Amino acid sequence: IVCDPKNKSIYYSLISIKNVGEVASSVIINERRKNGDFYSLEEFLKRVDKSKVNKKVVTNLILAGAFDETCFGFDSQVTDRINILREYFELIKQPLPEEFKTKEVRKELFWKVKQKELTGLGKIDYKKAAEDKGVSKNLLRDYTDYSEYIKKPIQNKEIVLGGKVNAFQERMTKPYKGVSKRFLSISFETNSETLNLSVWDDFLKINKNEEKIFKSKENKSYLLIKVKTYINDKGFVGFSSGDNFKIIEL
Repeated sequence: IVCDPKNKSIYYSLISIKNVGEVASSVIINERRKNGDFYSLEEFLKRVDKSKVNKKVVTNLILAGAFDETCFGFDSQVTDRINILREYFELIKQPLPEEFKTKEVRKELFWKVKQKELTGLGKIDYKKAAEDKGVSKNLLRDYTDYSEYIKKPIQNKEIVLGGKVNAFQERMTKPYKGVSKRFLSISFETNSETLNLSVWDDFLKINKNEEKIFKSKENKSYLLIKVKTYINDKGFVGFSSGDNFKIIEL
């Protein structure tokens, strides 16, 4: 990974992009070394061996942001990638895949998720994603970036976080007066950390759809959640479903 502070850019190796591979990477790099930089998508396609740099490779390069500066300069936005994709499929005289014909392509979240899936890198602006979704300003007043909250954690504070469920485990509390309570222990991934979230049975009993969101193995949704913070005797910071717990799919 190479950082360019002047242009506020981060560059990662082509081979780190899913499905690009060593062969395609070598073809691209060798051609650039031999004949200079690429100045447009059309020129790129004319100069590389299409049997090695195939449709899957080029599509993933576009989704990962490899053509952002080439096509739109340093001021490019991730949402510009739809225009690069349209140009590419027009050049190869093939129809644009259906997933890129939905209204979701207008949203930054759609492209950031694609990039993160292919490279493992990319910070998602959950607040902007929520604004694009039309989430109420009243709820977003409590939005907190976890990396900022953890610098000075506060006990019993209601905050709103963005992220996605990585894993869950259904558990029971230790008996208290002979009674145990069910809860979901959830691994919740934000931009900077993976958090522990406890969702209590009281909430799950009356919110069956939300429980399905947490438990679904197929669900890859990014979520906005309103949680209550807690800090135990050992200083461990956790999050649980409080009285105003909310879940919003972005």
